[in-house]
Amino acid sequence: MARFASSVEEHYRAIVRILYHRAWLVIHLFLQIARSNEGAGFAKGGGLGVLMGLFFGALDNPITTEEMTARQQIVYTAKQMGRRSISNAKTFAVMGLIFSAAECVIEKARAKHDTTNTAVAGCVTGGALAVKGGPKATCVGCVGFATFSVMIEKFFDRQT
Repeated sequence: MARFASSVEEHYRAIVRILYHRAWLVIHLFLQIARSNEGAGFAKGGGLGVLMGLFFGALDNPITTEEMTARQQIVYTAKQMGRRSISNAKTFAVMGLIFSAAECVIEKARAKHDTTNTAVAGCVTGGALAVKGGPKATCVGCVGFATFSVMIEKFFDRQT
């Protein structure tokens, strides 16, 4: 009986080792294929978020502007710009990462570069960002982001 238990345990360990190595190879292959694309999407999204946060943070005025001195208003505006920049940078960086990763995976799976990849990647991104809102929000996010992605793709294709 002890020999049988030892044999089962050895087989189990061998299977776990094989699965571990296969999973590691898949992850390594994915990182080799898509490393630069997702990194660029993450960085560009973060940069866009910082710029938008600075812009919209500067427009966010306090309710009690009459009661604040000029210095207090400047400090308040600077803090708002910083908060909005960080928040927007995180959101846009994640959005860029999800979109570029989804587009890369879809493009590699389909072995084509066309508008369908953009639409599906947009749907995945919009759905992933809206998943906390429930199924209806996920569907609306999917359709909305896919539509926006295709429109942007068509606009830039026309320009080149």
